Amino acid sequence: MTTGRKAQGKGRSDDETALVRAAGIAVLAIERGGAATYHGPGQLVGYPIVRLEKHERDLHKFLRHQESALIAALASECGLEAGRKEGLTGVWAGDKKLASIGIACRGWVTYHGFALNLSTDLSRFGLFNPCDLDSQVMASLASVGVGYEREALGRAVWRELAGLLGRTARQVGPKGSI
Repeated sequence: MTTGRKAQGKGRSDDETALVRAAGIAVLAIERGGAATYHGPGQLVGYPIVRLEKHERDLHKFLRHQESALIAALASECGLEAGRKEGLTGVWAGDKKLASIGIACRGWVTYHGFALNLSTDLSRFGLFNPCDLDSQVMASLASVGVGYEREALGRAVWRELAGLLGRTARQVGPKGSI
């Protein structure tokens, strides 16, 4: 479990954190926005490291670009109509949250990013309130019956994000790069 700035401090229950640790899951305080989320097997995780130029220095817009890239990639690669939920960050299929996003930026270079649940063990989210939401909202592509090809989906996310940022995605080894 990682906790962003919103989850660090008095709002996070010691009992909740103890329950997560008792399940053998490390709890790490991370320098990113957002609350708490789970990272584990069965996720497509992307941490875009991007130098934002002067005309791009809007972190909310950068976050929305990540959502848009995920939504477009899910449509093109999986045929899934995903979207946003008013007032909440992430990618949703109806009332189910498929992806969590939390970013950080230092010197206008972004780091941290997204976790898209592909076949994640959703019971792990039941140990705490992910993104300060009821754990029952968390879903994976597998849990909503959507097929995917992991590598193609990953390439599509990078291609979409690069396009939104006006950059060219290039393949560097097994991982994408913008």
